[in-house]
Amino acid sequence: MNKKKVSVIIPIYNGKKYLERLLPSVAAQDCGSYDVIIVDDNSPDKTIISYIKEKYPHFTIIENHENIGFACSVNVGVRASRGKYICVLNSDTELQKSYIKEHVDFLEKNENIGILGCKILNEDGSIQSSGVIFKDGYPHCFTDDISEVRYVEHVDFVGAFVRKELFEFFGLMSPDYFMKFDDCDFCLRVAKKSNKYKFAILPQPLITHFGRSNSMNCFDNTFYYCRNLFVFQKKFFPEEVLGSVFLRIPDIFLSRLKDCVKNPRMIPAAAKIILSGIKGAVSGLRFNAEDSKDHLEKL
Repeated sequence: MNKKKVSVIIPIYNGKKYLERLLPSVAAQDCGSYDVIIVDDNSPDKTIISYIKEKYPHFTIIENHENIGFACSVNVGVRASRGKYICVLNSDTELQKSYIKEHVDFLEKNENIGILGCKILNEDGSIQSSGVIFKDGYPHCFTDDISEVRYVEHVDFVGAFVRKELFEFFGLMSPDYFMKFDDCDFCLRVAKKSNKYKFAILPQPLITHFGRSNSMNCFDNTFYYCRNLFVFQKKFFPEEVLGSVFLRIPDIFLSRLKDCVKNPRMIPAAAKIILSGIKGAVSGLRFNAEDSKDHLEKL
């Protein structure tokens, strides 16, 4: 089997208009030793597969037979990968031509870096992220304009390079989350089990994140965000759970409410968001290892 330097893994669920922006930028990368694995998470939009096969026949497509979520779809791609480095990409991104090359060059020169990212831009050119640290059991994102490499506690899997050996040594991404906080879990799991690897952010703005890649609505986003915050904290920061119950989650509800009540017709939607968030919070607080049993058996 031909060994590649990089395997690019892109989990997708609908979002064809984003792929039409991302995939040309992936195909145009100025390095030759990489392959692309697209994992379709049982998208209702079946035109996506035919589009990829027609436009990018050299990309590998794996079709999930059911919707298993971002983390498990990444795992499907990792199992099929041949690269020394795994590049995990959100489908609602766009890359600079040197994206792969600059990450690989840095990783080749710095063997202690286990996970590497770069400065992430919003669509308007503002900085979305230049690294993350955990404070009070919660990921806090830097948005300053760094000019040198920054060492962090978490690299956002919006676009991240992971040495494949980390998946081999520390296990695949946890199926406990479906989506959201799964990358936080992976980074902390590596950090807690070994002091060999560091995580870093390149100062170059090599990726743009548009922020919405699928048909998931704000109700579902609220549910998964609230639930998985608790799942994550119960695993790594159990002493912070009550703080989220009384401070973090109410703040999330209020921000959602403010977004909706700007238009009076959105008040019913705002109420649904709050109920969804409460459901997510309760689901997270009740989380135990059995929650992931079905996903583990499927994998």
